Amino acid sequence: GIARSNAARLAWEPQANEVFVAMAPATAERLAAAGARFHEWSTAGLAPEDRLAEGEALYRLVTSFATTPEDVDALLAELGRP
Repeated sequence: GIARSNAARLAWEPQANEVFVAMAPATAERLAAAGARFHEWSTAGLAPEDRLAEGEALYRLVTSFATTPEDVDALLAELGRP
């Protein structure tokens, strides 16, 4: 769902339960206000090809066995809101 979003993009293809997302800080604030929990991630040491676009920050989302499909759907629905 993030890969299809116009509000965020995958920084890298996920390899496990950690997803790194590039998005505007305002989008991250909106997701957090809606109850999503995630962390801003440092961009220090990123390779030149991994640099973020102007106005983007990097965030790490982590799922666990406690994460439900409904949790994911709620985050994606909020991400899709204008």
